[in-house]
Formats: sequence, C-alpha cells, structure tokens
Amino acid sequence: IDLAKFASFQLRADDDADNQVLKARTRREMHRPHWVNPDWSGGWGIGFEILRQNGQTFHGHGGAVQGFRTGVYFSLAEKLGAVALTNADDGDPVTILTKALTWFGPAIVAARQNPDAREDLPAEWAAYYGRYRNVWGDQEILAYHGQLVAISPDAPDPAAGRVTLEPAGPPHHFRLNHPQTGFGSHGEIVHFELDSNGRATRLVGPGAATNGSVRIEVW
Repeated sequence: IDLAKFASFQLRADDDADNQVLKARTRREMHRPHWVNPDWSGGWGIGFEILRQNGQTFHGHGGAVQGFRTGVYFSLAEKLGAVALTNADDGDPVTILTKALTWFGPAIVAARQNPDAREDLPAEWAAYYGRYRNVWGDQEILAYHGQLVAISPDAPDPAAGRVTLEPAGPPHHFRLNHPQTGFGSHGEIVHFELDSNGRATRLVGPGAATNGSVRIEVW
C-alpha cells in the first residue's frame, strides 16, 4: 500500500499544498530526463530510471535485498502506476511492470475517459469465456478488441501471440486465425462442446493442442 501511495504521489499535479513533502515542480524536475541513452530508449531523471517502449515512457525505481526484488514504475502521460514484489533473486520486476502498464494501461485509460462504454459483443460468446487446459498447456478464451480470441497466459506477450476464433458456419464452430504469424493450427476448425446449461466444457479440434482442451476453473 505504501508503494502504491508513492506511485500515486508521483502522478499528482497540485503544487501548492502546504503539507506536501515535495512540490509538483520538484517532482517534475526529478522526472525530467537528465541523462539519456544515445538512441533515447531510456535514461535517468533524479532518482528515477526512464524507459521508453512501444511509444510509452515509464519512470520508476527498483530495490533488492537477498531473496527479494521489487519495483515501482508509472506512466506520467496515462497517470498509471504499478508495483511488483518478487521473492526471488532472479525475479524481473521491471519486465512485469512495463508489460502490465503496456497491456492494461490503454484499457484503463479508455474506461476512465468513457466509463459507460461497452463493446457490442455477441451474447453467445459468454458461454465460451474461460480457462482451458490440454496436454501442451493452458489457454484462455476471452474477448479482445471486439474479437473472440485464445491466449496463452504463460507466453512472453499473450496479446501478440493470440489466436482469433472466427465463426465457421455450424453453431459453436470456429476457424483458427493466427493474425501475427500464421503459425501452428492456422486455418483449422475447432468447436466447443456445451453442457446442459449451455456452458462450454471442452474445446475440440484436429490438432493435438486443441484436441481435448477441457475447461478448468482455476490455473
């Protein structure tokens, strides 16, 4: 909680409160780049590392003690912050934090700007949403940018490796589309098996990766 408050403090813009430890103009000077990499992929403010990834700029600071690594990073432009606490010397809080801000940040900002906005999604998709497991690993079926997709939660970048499920005629049948790579089961037909309540219990297809993916409630 204290680290979250610290991140929130960095995002405040008020400059005149008498009880502030640091005024906003002081924090702005701390956030300002004082040293930058030659390619401007990052740099340093005063007490803060600066990272630039995929058009976003993050400020943050980390810490470590034997067996633990931590980090607090935030996006000034989006007014979002994130905290990661890992209990491993080889933990990588910076990657966790930058990915969290990259993946969830745009959706949070959009919801903040228009809290009543809703995606117009087919109601029948709700029967498919959830977690599934097969011999090769886990996947999750969800809606993403108006499409029904499958992601691998343990992938380095689940969104980039997503598989789109496109309606393929008969009810509950879909064609797999790998829009990024065309790899794997691209073009194959899969279908959901539903129980008596109309809820999908299994995802079946011709490939080993989808032949017998059963619904699970928790990872």
